[in-house]
Amino acid sequence: MRYSKKLLLCILAFTLTLLVVSGCNSSGDESNKKASTSLYKVVRPLLETVHKDNTFVIEEIPWLISKEGVIQQKQLTGIQIDDIDRLLVKGKLPLDDSIQQHIIYNFEENQLVSGAYLFITSEKELFDELGLAVKDVIQESFPEPRSTNFNTLDSAAASAEKNESIMWQGSDKSYMWVNMLTNESSELILQIQIASPIEQISLQR
Repeated sequence: MRYSKKLLLCILAFTLTLLVVSGCNSSGDESNKKASTSLYKVVRPLLETVHKDNTFVIEEIPWLISKEGVIQQKQLTGIQIDDIDRLLVKGKLPLDDSIQQHIIYNFEENQLVSGAYLFITSEKELFDELGLAVKDVIQESFPEPRSTNFNTLDSAAASAEKNESIMWQGSDKSYMWVNMLTNESSELILQIQIASPIEQISLQR
């Protein structure tokens, strides 16, 4: 009788151990999903220019520079001027033409105050891959975000349907957001938005 009880307890303990190990492996697989190498290689150099010494910038351009200064410094050609306070540079993401890549520069009184990268596609699986690529890069070198967490990028398409976003604040009070959005055409948009330091903006009005 004692032998039977001991055997039963051993079987139960072994079964529980298997369940725990299996559960840990499953959750680990979910949180450690990796992006495709091609998208990672494209996203990494872009994001490395955004975060410098715990501050945030757009295209390594000094804040409050003039519109003409941005055009000259970045040698912009074929740009679209939406209005007097905005420059829009359109393109396609290298290695994948199905993702549109735009850069926006925003000005106030001809001074650069914010900017954004837009990645637009209608392909959900590709958008999820893009989200994972962004997550992989920012986990490597960015501080913890001030709002939400990195895991909203695990399923970027689903997060876009909910207009999810992640926010960081730099040591100089510059800001960065990763926004996942949709537009009227049901396209998926991953927006990396950067704002200049609040305390350093002193526009003469």
